[in-house]
Parts: sequence; C-alpha cells; structure tokens
Amino acid sequence: MRAQVSRVLREQLGDEPTEALVAFVGAAGEEWKLDVLSLAAERFERRLAEEMAMLRVEMAAMGAAIRGELADQGAAIRSEMAAMGAAIRGELADQGAAIRSEMAAMGAAIRAEMASGRVELLKWCFLFWIGQVAAMAALLAFMLRGR
Repeated sequence: MRAQVSRVLREQLGDEPTEALVAFVGAAGEEWKLDVLSLAAERFERRLAEEMAMLRVEMAAMGAAIRGELADQGAAIRSEMAAMGAAIRGELADQGAAIRSEMAAMGAAIRAEMASGRVELLKWCFLFWIGQVAAMAALLAFMLRGR
C-alpha cells in the first residue's frame, strides 16, 4: 500500500524527494512496527512466565494441602481402627469370660447332678441288696420249714 502524498507537498518537494520521504516514512513505520511487535512479544513472554510461575506455586501449595489432608485422614482412620480393634478385643474378652463362667456353672451343675445320681444309684443298689437278702432269707426259711 502506498501512502498518498498531498499535491502541495509534492509540488514543494518535487517527485524524487517526495518518493524518498515516503520510502523513509514507510521504512521508519516498518521499524517501529517491528519494535512494537518485539516489545509486545517480550512482555507477553514475561507475563506468561510470571503466570506459569504463579500457577506452579499454587499447584505446589494445593499438592501440599492435599498431602496434609490425606495424612490427617489416614491418621484419623488408623486411630478409629485402633479404637475399634480395642473395643472388639474388649468385647471378645468379656464374652470369653462370660462363656467361661457359664461353663464353670454348667460343670458345677453337672457334677452336682452326677453326685445326686450316684447317691440315687447307691440307694437303689442298697434297696436291691436288701430285697435280695430278704428273698434269700424267705427262701431259706421256706426250705428249712419244709424239712
């Protein structure tokens, strides 16, 4: 695109100097445009680097926070598990003691029943022996009378 130079300026300067002036202004404009683009690119890169650094810092902070929360939750879970384990062990010990006491009571009841059964057996044995002795005595008396 060629810049339009006014007729008055062209008449005052002439054709050749006007062309030179247009070329100079165009070259200066191109240089200025390149400088502006270069400066904008540098600023953009610097800003991008700053934002990336801030993002990295934020990500590191978030990672540390997450690790801290995980550690806290892990510790809480471990303590809950330890408490539950202790409670279960306590319940098992209580139930074991209750079972032992029930077994001891049942053993004592069985022993008492067996002792009672022995006494009963001995009583019936003596009764049978007495009956046998009485029957033998009656039989001997019958046999002795008949003679």
